[in-house]
Amino acid sequence: MITTSLPTEQIEVRFADLDLLDERNLLERLLNDQEGAIRAVRASLPQLTAAAKAASERLRHGGRIVYAGAGTSGRLGMIDAAELTPTFSWPPERTVNLVAGGRDSFFAAVENAEDDVTTAEHHYLQANITEHDVILAVAASGTTPYVCRVLQLARQSGALTIGIANNPGTPVLGLSEHAVLLDTGPEVLSGSTRLKAGTAQKIALNLLSTTVMVQLGKVYQNLMVDLVATNEKLVNRANRLVQEAAQIEPQQAVTHLRQANWNVKTAIVTATQGVDAHCARALLDAHHGRLRSVLHQNTPNFPARPLPTGVIVSCQARADNPLHGPQFMRAMALAAAQAGAVGLRANGASDIRAIRDASNLPIIGIQKVFGSPYDVYITPDFGSARLAAQAGADIIAIDATHRPRPVPLPDLIRFIHEELGKFVMADISTSDEGMRAAEYGVDYVATTLSGYTSTSPTLPGPDVQLVQALASHLDIPIVAEGRIQTPHDIRAAREAGANAVVVGTAITNPREITRRLVHAWSE
Repeated sequence: MITTSLPTEQIEVRFADLDLLDERNLLERLLNDQEGAIRAVRASLPQLTAAAKAASERLRHGGRIVYAGAGTSGRLGMIDAAELTPTFSWPPERTVNLVAGGRDSFFAAVENAEDDVTTAEHHYLQANITEHDVILAVAASGTTPYVCRVLQLARQSGALTIGIANNPGTPVLGLSEHAVLLDTGPEVLSGSTRLKAGTAQKIALNLLSTTVMVQLGKVYQNLMVDLVATNEKLVNRANRLVQEAAQIEPQQAVTHLRQANWNVKTAIVTATQGVDAHCARALLDAHHGRLRSVLHQNTPNFPARPLPTGVIVSCQARADNPLHGPQFMRAMALAAAQAGAVGLRANGASDIRAIRDASNLPIIGIQKVFGSPYDVYITPDFGSARLAAQAGADIIAIDATHRPRPVPLPDLIRFIHEELGKFVMADISTSDEGMRAAEYGVDYVATTLSGYTSTSPTLPGPDVQLVQALASHLDIPIVAEGRIQTPHDIRAAREAGANAVVVGTAITNPREITRRLVHAWSE
């Protein structure tokens, strides 16, 4: 008997009577063997889970999904790619197919193309792959030269690599950061990996791409709310989706869909939140397209950006300060509002609640947590964020520095947006931290922690250079905070590009103000 080290290429002697079977028994034999595809995918769920999580994270930052394959595997990747746009409104420019033999190989087999590594290099360079992209490389054998070369180049580019193969210990798996083995074994029809191996690949691709799209906010409940209604069937489906999500009648759904230019998400927001299509789109943009966040926010009608430009007053006092306590913070907030402050910043549920009861100004809420093994203490976890939100904060400020933290930063931001329905302000100390926070989807970046980390400079006044760097690179509001004490400081921050400034000690800490004045007298 001829043997091979690749299980998918082995000849299974128990199927040697295949050509003697009648139609019914032949179909049953083929069907029974397909069950091995399900078992193989189920066994790979831990690896698929890790791959889906990594891919979701990478794609949140604007990357592309790049499918790489040859033969049946290449065609399956092309099918999965083609279905993303109509199903999830995934931008077609964010999908790339690298297929041995090119697009023509979808209709006619170009079997020798899978060995052509020169063409693989050419295709790869044409695609301009970057570190933001996700490579989904699929090869039943796990040895296809075209696919292996793409993976090698992708690793050099810093792209995320996910390799799917049906044979263990093969190069496709070894070259991938996330190796997904679909161990389907020999085929009923020896070597024909379009059968069980192909089925397992199709299932894995379905699971992976659907999971990623759900994580990116393309689904609400189990409704396909990002579909593109391009024909009568899909128009009717869009109508049913709006009816179900908004709990309205068919004709009402049609009215909202027309106002929303047949965008299902926008129509659902207009139907449930009492806003027009323009405001609905702004709300969706503010929540990064996540319908659940919009529908379940605590204050559904707040504007897309609740924080005006101007001066924000930080109403905080340490425990050893005679002014410590909710009643004093409430009074400070009222005084600040009377003087023209556009917002307030407060720490702790009791202070936030007292201020909320007294003022309608936007509140930036934080919950400081001390005594943990981490240096991060400004709203560091889910529990502290929930306390600030429940107390009435409109914006939750969090420590977004590069320091070790109890909860991954993207997870905390997502929790605040989706579960709490609040905006997120990232307190940072360097421009790199601000850029990263913006990539993760925060709504504001504040220079609060400049001078309080080992990677940031200690300055006598506000970090105007940091404000300027952030303003020149980001398209979200920048808030200057930290050591702002004079009108000159405020003007400098504004001219550097700050949309707002937070002033604390210079206004709300009489003890420190008095200490500075006394020191000036003594000099």
